[in-house]
This record gives sequence, structure tokens and C-alpha cells, in this order.
Amino acid sequence: MKYENAVEVFLDRLPELNKVIESDERDLPQVALGSFAQNFSNKICNSLNSEFVTDSIALLNEMSNTRDKKIQMLLMTGVLEVILDNKIAFDALRAQANQSLLQMMIKVEKFWRG
Repeated sequence: MKYENAVEVFLDRLPELNKVIESDERDLPQVALGSFAQNFSNKICNSLNSEFVTDSIALLNEMSNTRDKKIQMLLMTGVLEVILDNKIAFDALRAQANQSLLQMMIKVEKFWRG
């Protein structure tokens, strides 16, 4: 995944997002992934076992393994900061995060919560 195609990757891997991410957001990865994060937070609180939640977690884990700094920042500021607002969602994601995603979550949480 590259920063330039991050939104397309999310839309391709999670087709349900086509109903969530507005067409005018698609050129703005930070905004588009923020919409994803809000939707993900709502869904994970309702069902840990839905296909959307499972596929989303797999994609976030993959995303966290990149060395691309733009993707790392997009993940931390566009996604994790939004999910952090929902403690149940953040804790549920933490329970299924790989090591690199977990480290990013810790950084975001430490920055915002001290």
C-alpha cells in the first residue's frame, strides 16, 4: 500500500466502505480513513466476529507493518486517533493487534492520554 492509493485499497478490501466514505472524501486519505475509523469503532462494539471487523483488523495489522512513514502517520492520525475516542473499540482492537500495530497504538494513547 502506498499513501496515494490507501483509500482505494480500503475500498477494495472493505467494499462496505463505499457506502460510508463520501465521493468528495476519496481524494483526502486522512478524512476518508477517519470515516472508516468511525464506522469501524461502531461495528467492533456491536460484533467482534463480523467479516467487516475481521477484515478491517487484518488490513490495519498489514498497514502497521509498512516502513512507509506516510502510511504510518495516516494509520496513527487518520485511524488510531479516531478509534482512541471509543475505549471499547480501542481495547477490542488492541486485543487483536499485531506487535507493530500495538506499538503504534501505545504511541497514540500515550500522546493523547499521557
